[in-house]
Amino acid sequence: MELVVCRLMTPGVNARMVLARLLVATLDAGASVGFLPPPAMAEARTYWVGRPDEQTILLVAKADDRIVGTVHAHLAARSAEGFL
Repeated sequence: MELVVCRLMTPGVNARMVLARLLVATLDAGASVGFLPPPAMAEARTYWVGRPDEQTILLVAKADDRIVGTVHAHLAARSAEGFL
């Protein structure tokens, strides 16, 4: 099985559903990712609306063209003050 990592810019409805299912499965397995158990599918679906935004890079891992994992990189806003 080949694992491919790519950036997901604007997930469509189907991708958001897959991402919501993956989030719920991850929480069911005991992961701590900012949600309280038990996870609700409706809450997971709502989480993915509007994501990623301008301050977030979303990488997805795919195996056999299916999303099997995600990584979020939240970009820090940096002020130019204090830098040379």
